Amino acid sequence: DVLNADADEKRCRKCGRVLPGWSDTCIVCVDKSRVLKRIAGYGRPYWPLLGLSLLLSLMATATTLVPPYLSGTLVDDVLTPPSKHPEWLLPVILAMLGARVVAMLIGMGRGWIMVWLAGKVTFDIRSELYQKMQELTLRFFDRKQVGGLISRMTRDTDFLYYFAVDGIMELIVNGLMILGIGAVLFAVQPL
Repeated sequence: DVLNADADEKRCRKCGRVLPGWSDTCIVCVDKSRVLKRIAGYGRPYWPLLGLSLLLSLMATATTLVPPYLSGTLVDDVLTPPSKHPEWLLPVILAMLGARVVAMLIGMGRGWIMVWLAGKVTFDIRSELYQKMQELTLRFFDRKQVGGLISRMTRDTDFLYYFAVDGIMELIVNGLMILGIGAVLFAVQPL
């Protein structure tokens, strides 16, 4: 009877893996690109703000790259003897400080936009889930734990919220930063 103990477990028709108790979908076989496209579709009504957020990301990245470039000028032209332009010391330091402040302000604006957008998208997803749950039969709710369903719905949409606020923008900003650093390095010291 030990061999038949898992006969009651539901298995994936495609790969034969045991399905999780809370789902009838195999998490290994699900088409993840379709899922990402579907999630991205929730941002479509807010595309102007998404575009603004991307523009702010570009601006923040460019502004963040200014101080390292100015550091080279500070070391090469101001501090290294014989100093070519000692009068540039204060303006270069102020420009570095100003660039940091501007980058911080742009980042704050972008962060505010992304928090608002993520809240709207999360609300839209939760509303759609609530509508779908209203359409389910009472037999479905007899077989499932309602508290578990609500908890899962809330938790999963919270994960989407944090992914939209932190994950996507960090991915974009860090990708732009890598490209920007390469461009600045090539501008300072071409091949």
